[in-house]
Amino acid sequence: MAEPTFQEVWETLGLDRTIEADLDKTLVREQSPRDTLRDSLPQLPVGDDADSHFQISQILGSGGMGVVHLAHQSSLNRDVAIKTVRSEGSRAAENALLQEARVMGMVEHPNVVPVHIIGQDNNGRPIIVMKRIDGTAWNDYVDRQTPVEGDWLSFHVGITISICRALSLAHDRQIVHRDIKPENVMVGSYGEVYLLDWGLAVSMDPDSPKIPYAGDANEVVGTPGYMAPEMTIGQGAGLGVHTDVFLVGAALYHVATGAPPNRGDSLFEALRFVYEGRDRMYPADTPVELVDICERAMAHDPADRYQDIDDLRVALEDFLTHRDSHALAAEAHEQLTNLRSAIRDDEHEQVTVLYSEVRFGFLSALKLWKQNADAKRGLAQCLDLMFDYELGRENIAAARAVLTHMTGDTAEQQVRLDELEAALEAQKQRLEKFAYDYDENVGGRMRWMGIAALAVCFFLAPFLKFAFYRSDIPEWLYWAGKTPDILVGNLIALGLAPVVFVYGLVTYKYLRDHKASRIIVNSLIQLYIFAAAIRTSTVWAEMPVSLAVAAECAVLSAGFLPLGMAVDRRFSMGAFAYLPAPIVIYMYPSQATNIFLVSSVFACLGFLVYFRLPWTPK
Repeated sequence: MAEPTFQEVWETLGLDRTIEADLDKTLVREQSPRDTLRDSLPQLPVGDDADSHFQISQILGSGGMGVVHLAHQSSLNRDVAIKTVRSEGSRAAENALLQEARVMGMVEHPNVVPVHIIGQDNNGRPIIVMKRIDGTAWNDYVDRQTPVEGDWLSFHVGITISICRALSLAHDRQIVHRDIKPENVMVGSYGEVYLLDWGLAVSMDPDSPKIPYAGDANEVVGTPGYMAPEMTIGQGAGLGVHTDVFLVGAALYHVATGAPPNRGDSLFEALRFVYEGRDRMYPADTPVELVDICERAMAHDPADRYQDIDDLRVALEDFLTHRDSHALAAEAHEQLTNLRSAIRDDEHEQVTVLYSEVRFGFLSALKLWKQNADAKRGLAQCLDLMFDYELGRENIAAARAVLTHMTGDTAEQQVRLDELEAALEAQKQRLEKFAYDYDENVGGRMRWMGIAALAVCFFLAPFLKFAFYRSDIPEWLYWAGKTPDILVGNLIALGLAPVVFVYGLVTYKYLRDHKASRIIVNSLIQLYIFAAAIRTSTVWAEMPVSLAVAAECAVLSAGFLPLGMAVDRRFSMGAFAYLPAPIVIYMYPSQATNIFLVSSVFACLGFLVYFRLPWTPK
C-alpha cells in the first residue's frame, strides 16, 4: 500500500493549511492528562511582600503556556526559580505543568534542573519551585549573540553530548522528551548544561500513572522547525527514543548551519518538508563526519537512525576525538613543510628536531584515532622523506631505523638500503686496503732486520778489503774486480744476493700484500743496482776508482732524497749520509772506498734509528 501524501495526512489532522509557521515556537495541543494528584498539592506562600516564604521579584523568561519568575526563599536564604502557567492558562496547561514537574523529578540527572518542590499558590494554581540557573540559553550561543571561548564547534558538540546523557536516563525511565531544541537548553555560568521544558514528555510505558502515554498522544505537538517525520502525522504509536534521536540531530543541524532543518512559510509547508524527507543543505566548511552524524540522526526512516541516544553520544564523542586528531595532524603537516625546507637547506640539526616533532605529531593523531587517513598519509610521507634524506647522507643506521617504522610494502626501500650498504662496505674495504698498503709501520720489523744486515755487511767490508790488500788477488777472482776496492764492492754485492733472496722469501707476505713494502724494497734494490752499475761501468771504462765511488755516492744521495719525499721521509737520512761523500772523496781520493763504506754505515744506522722510533711491528 502506497504511503499517503502529506496533503492526505493534513486533512486527517483538521488543521488550517494557511497557518503561518513559527519554526522555533513550540506547537501545543491539549492532551488528556492522567491522574495528577492535584488535590494533594501543598499550598506555598508566594508573593511580593516580605512575609511571603517565596518572594517573587522578576520574570526570568516565558514560553508556551508557562512563565518563570525569580524568587527568594527566605527560609534557606537562596534564590530559586518558580514556574507557573500564564494567568490565562487553562486547566490542561496547569495539568501539563504538574506533569512536567513529575517528569523532571523522575529524570534526576546533572543535566536536568532539580525540582525542589511542587505545590499551589494562594490562588490554587500549580507552581514548580526549581533550582535557579544563572546562565545563558543555548540558542544565544548558536545564533552567536553570546561569544564562545575556545573552539566554537567543539563547545556546541560538547553541549549536545550533555543533552544525550540526560536523555539516556530519561529513555531508561521510558520517557521521551519530544521538544529538544537550542531554546530549551540552558548553559550555566560554570559550563553546566540543563535540558529544560519537559512539558511535552510522554511515557512509553502504558502503565505509567502520572505521565501521558505515547500511544495516546494523537496530536501534532512540538516545534515545527525540528520535528521528526513521525511527529507530523498525529499518531503517538510511532513515537519512541528514535524521535529524540532525530530532535538532537536537528538541534545539531541548527548549530552547523545556523537554522532549523525543517523549512517552510507555513506550518503545512514546514511539516511537509520533513514528512517527505527533502534534502538538507550544509555550509561548505562543515566537517564531513559531522554531516554524516546529523544525517544519520535525522534519517527519515527511524530504522536508519542511531538505535539509541547512547549510540549518537558515542558518535559525537568520537567526532571530537577525531577533530582533535585532525588538528594534531594539521599541525604535523605544517611542521612537515618545515622539515622539507630544512632538508633542502641541509640543516642537519634542524632536520633531526623537526623529524622528531613531525613523527610525534602524526603518531599522537593516530593514537587518538587509528583510522585517521590524513595522519597515516602524513606519517608515510615523513618517513619516506627522512629515509631518502638519511640514504643520501649514507647514514645506514639512521636509514634502517626509519625503515623499521615504515608500514606496508617496504621491499623497494630495503633493496636501496642493501645496495647502499654493499657499496659502502666495498668502499670501506678499498679504503682499509689503501690504508694498509701505505701504512709505513706494516713490515717494519722486516725492513729493520734487512737494513741491519746491510749495515753489518758495510761494517765488515773494510776488513775484507784489508785482507785483499795484504795479498794478491787470485786469478780466479780477477774477473770480479781489478782492484781490491772494486773486488770488495762486487763481492759484497754478490754476497748480498742470496741474503736478499732469503730476505725476500721471509718478507714475501708483506711484499705480496703490502704495496708500500713493495715500493720501498723495489726502490732500494733499483737504487743500489743503479749505483753499482754506475760504479762498475766507470771502473771498466778505466776511469779512476775515486771517480766511480764518488759518482755512486752522488747517485745514492740524489736517489734517497725523492724516495724520502715520495715514499717515507725517513729515507731522507740516506740522502744526508751520502751527500758529503763526493766532496770528501774529491779531497781524499785514495780513501774513496772507505768514505763510501762509512757513508753507507751511517745511512744504515740512520735508517735503523728512524725506522725504530716510532715503530709498531705488524
